[in-house]
This record gives sequence, C-alpha cells and structure tokens, in this order.
Amino acid sequence: MHDKGKDLTPPEPTATDGAHSAVKSILGAIPVAGSAAVESFMMFVNPPLEKRKQKWMKDVALAIYELQNRGLSIRNLQNNNEFIDIIMYATQAALRTSQEEKLDAFKNVILNSALPNSPDISQQQIFLNYIDSFTVWHLKILDLFSNPQQWLDKNDIEFDTSKITMGNLSQLVEKAFPELNGKKDFYLQVGKDLNLKGLAGLDSFSTGMTGSGIISKRTTNIGDEFIRFIK
Repeated sequence: MHDKGKDLTPPEPTATDGAHSAVKSILGAIPVAGSAAVESFMMFVNPPLEKRKQKWMKDVALAIYELQNRGLSIRNLQNNNEFIDIIMYATQAALRTSQEEKLDAFKNVILNSALPNSPDISQQQIFLNYIDSFTVWHLKILDLFSNPQQWLDKNDIEFDTSKITMGNLSQLVEKAFPELNGKKDFYLQVGKDLNLKGLAGLDSFSTGMTGSGIISKRTTNIGDEFIRFIK
C-alpha cells in the first residue's frame, strides 16, 4: 500500500542546498575582515541551522499529513496561495528560534490556517508577527489570563482565593510561575506589551482586588482568537 506520508518526507540537504547558498550570499554582502571570516561564520552557524531546518520541515510535513487525515486535499492546499504564504512566513520565523513553545505555536498556525473559519490572511499574518516578536512568557501569561481557574486546575496548582480579601495579579502570576518570583519588572513589561497589542487587560499587576477578581478572565476577544489560533 502506498504510504501517503512518505511523499511529504523532506529530502536530505545537499551541498547545493538553496538555503545555504542564500545565507552565504547575504553574509557575503556584509563588510567583514575577509572571506575567511565569512567561511568561519558559516562553519559555525550552518550545522545547527541545517539541523533546525530539517526538524522544522519534518514538522510541517506532519502538519500537512494531519490536514490530509482530516479530509483536506493536498492538491488543493498546494494551489492555495494564502496557505503557502503562511507556510513561508511561519518557516522564516521558525528558523529564528529554538524554543519549543514558539515552534509549536508556528506549527499550529499552519494547521489552523487551513481549517474552516480560520481568521483572514491579514489577521493570520498579524498573529504570526506576535509569535515572532513575543517571548515565550508572553504566550504563557496570556494563556494563564484567558481562564485563570481552568489553567490552575489543569496544572494542579492550588490558589485559595477565599482567603484573599485584598490582593493583586502579581500573586497569581508568581503562584502560577514560581520562576518569575522577584522578576516583577519583567512580567510587568510583558503585561504592558499584551495590553498594548489589545490582547489582554493587563495594564496593572498591583491594583488591589478581591480573590475572585484576581482569577477573572483578562483576555480580550482578539486575545482569545489568538490563543485558539496558536493551539
């Protein structure tokens, strides 16, 4: 029986690989001490870059195979210019990161962009820009505030709001992510970024509120749409 997934397996890179040539050409245009510097840089960067590229290509192939399993036509996807645009856009961004959370988000964008009722292409490009420019903590904190109680339950974290008569959002963030304890300036900036993009109402982490107020949903409609699109 013909293996549908086999056709989607990316070929092994060759000495004339296009990406290698493109990167080398770009670097060659940058003023450096000499050609030896360019070659040294390429010898340093190229092996991990090629490894990263091959892993991403396999992830994209699996995503396309998943769409095929959901009943979508590979031929139709190949002829869908907007879908190809998203793949190319996501690929360029994905090769700039090694963080699994962001790579998962980029892969999910490819999957979700082909499904019915996905955002229009302009909105998808905006969302891809968000993933690219955000840190992993932007994604984690936004996810937390999309449904704080559900997030806490899912991650088996106890946060007894009945004992809080007056608290603030910092208590929730540092309870959910202990590694952010003592890094208030950092997650305050993350909150400002999400607020500026209109994804969540996180303009202040210090405002006093009740326990039920602390675990209230903070994401906007566009923030919820963004989260759905990258999951």
